[in-house]
Amino acid sequence: MKVGDKYGEWEIIGEASRPYYSLCKCSCGVIKEVSNSTLRLGKSKSCGHSVERQTRDRCYNRTDQQVLGKKFGKLTVIKRVNSHGNSQYLCRCDCGNEIIVRSSYLLTGGRKSCGCLRSENSKELMESIKQRGDNARDANRFEGTNIASLNESLSKSNKTGYKGVSKMKSGRYRAYICIRGTQKHLGSFDTAEDAAEARRIAEKEIYQPIIDRYNEMNEKD
Repeated sequence: MKVGDKYGEWEIIGEASRPYYSLCKCSCGVIKEVSNSTLRLGKSKSCGHSVERQTRDRCYNRTDQQVLGKKFGKLTVIKRVNSHGNSQYLCRCDCGNEIIVRSSYLLTGGRKSCGCLRSENSKELMESIKQRGDNARDANRFEGTNIASLNESLSKSNKTGYKGVSKMKSGRYRAYICIRGTQKHLGSFDTAEDAAEARRIAEKEIYQPIIDRYNEMNEKD
């Protein structure tokens, strides 16, 4: 056995430090001392990378059969894009975008679109929430007025302690009431208590008749 001899993917490049061994270089670049007998008998044909490659190729072929040309959600698998590591595929989304996706995400349903599906779902969710809000508001609307708002508690931003009362820059207190989306000014007063009293009178004159008619209608139903 001499330098330059080849056995499978091994090539003898020099003498080994042990008797009956040769210093060999594999086609992949690995250098190793290999027993002369295993070389002659064909028991060692490479450093082992070929076995790994064969195993990898079998896995790739199996995955290719599972995904190539098939559709997962909105993604159609076009081709494999890698020759090592985890299987990755170029996919075309129904929206026209192309992305690279790992096979595991396709097979487990972890990825079903280029991202447009997530956007669509988010849009649908927001529209659903808005619709529920609109339905709830409409259910409480009577004569152009949101009945529930008539009995709302004091806002946290209110600094006077009275609903429908705000302090003016002049130091006086302004009373107001909202009806059918419009704010009605009730006057300005020296004290918050006086402004609150004006607000209570307005509620009795404006809100109460609406509430009474609403309750009467519901009783008939």
